[in-house]
Amino acid sequence: MIQLFDRGNNFVTTIPDPIVASYQKANRSLWSMKFSLHSSNKLIPKIEPMFFIDLVDASGEYIGKFRVLPTQEVVNQSTNEIEYTCHHAFHTLLDSVIFEEKEFEDVQPG
Repeated sequence: MIQLFDRGNNFVTTIPDPIVASYQKANRSLWSMKFSLHSSNKLIPKIEPMFFIDLVDASGEYIGKFRVLPTQEVVNQSTNEIEYTCHHAFHTLLDSVIFEEKEFEDVQPG
């Protein structure tokens, strides 16, 4: 089961029946996942780039929180499926802005 949340982490909808949902839980690496929906699925307009995905596998185990990548939507014309690629939410914390050096003016030492 896939639960969809907006950029503010507010619940949007549940995607109960993706055609394919696969994920990789690699050691010492950021996890990724993919899921596909039939192109006629009415939930597709609700899925936007950088929305959050909570993934729960078939056994009910919570896998993790992922983000829909903005440029990774693939349309397969032969099967009428749309495939979305997602990275673990922790990946967005590794953005270069976090590691960018900041300068502050008029800061007096404590």
